Amino acid sequence: MVPDKLESHASCKIQTDSQIFDPFDPIAVFKRALDLHYRCKDEVDETSSRMLFRDLVNLTIGFEELGRRSGISSKSLHRMLSKRGNPTSRNMSTIICCLRNVLDVEILVQVKSNSRT
Repeated sequence: MVPDKLESHASCKIQTDSQIFDPFDPIAVFKRALDLHYRCKDEVDETSSRMLFRDLVNLTIGFEELGRRSGISSKSLHRMLSKRGNPTSRNMSTIICCLRNVLDVEILVQVKSNSRT
């Protein structure tokens, strides 16, 4: 089944960090958005993360339903997840939590040291 709500990504698989990323798989979009969000190296990653979260909202529940579930107005959510958006950490956590529940997935975090001791 190919979703009809995905707006900003091509209808092909994209190579990212030695993994194939399918922009029509909601869980793959969620994983990639989280990866960019938490490993953010620059402004491009930050913007890409917001765009992927926006696409995921459109792909799944839509902004009206996310607003209902999150307690944040849909208009504010649209602004937050735009190219120039600047969501607070609290709002991003709320959005991520809502999407996690919608997708019925568990988020596992792995922390690695970059230093060699």
